[in-house]
Amino acid sequence: MSVRFRQRPGAVGQVGGGDHVRRQVLELARPVGGLSGHPGGLDRLAELGLELPPPPTAVASYLPVRVAGHLAFVAGQIPMIDGSVLYPGRLGDPAGHVSVDDGAEGARQAALQALSALRDALGSFDRLTGIAQVTVYVASTPDFVEHPA
Repeated sequence: MSVRFRQRPGAVGQVGGGDHVRRQVLELARPVGGLSGHPGGLDRLAELGLELPPPPTAVASYLPVRVAGHLAFVAGQIPMIDGSVLYPGRLGDPAGHVSVDDGAEGARQAALQALSALRDALGSFDRLTGIAQVTVYVASTPDFVEHPA
């Protein structure tokens, strides 16, 4: 996920996201003022009955968020709860037992994790001015065709 934000005066340096997840992130952040209009920027999430999880910890050697100028780049997210993958397996794999609903829940968790990492890196959503890009990869079998429209 790439987002635009307002640079803090004097701030320099760097700080260490398929269509369904893209829609999840955009829905969670819509309107952008919905994230930045409330102390801590959580009014839109509260309206949807959601809470941000704790910021995800890196599971390899990378920065969860990289800030470059007025852009922040959030590393890809694997939906996890309490350090375990939420739904291991692939959509469309009968042996994997991952339903479309499970995939949607995983997409939502990954989107929340991305927003949590972003808030942790920026300190709040107050400087967030927009979401520039969301790139999503869905683990599915080659014959899986139930992707959301």
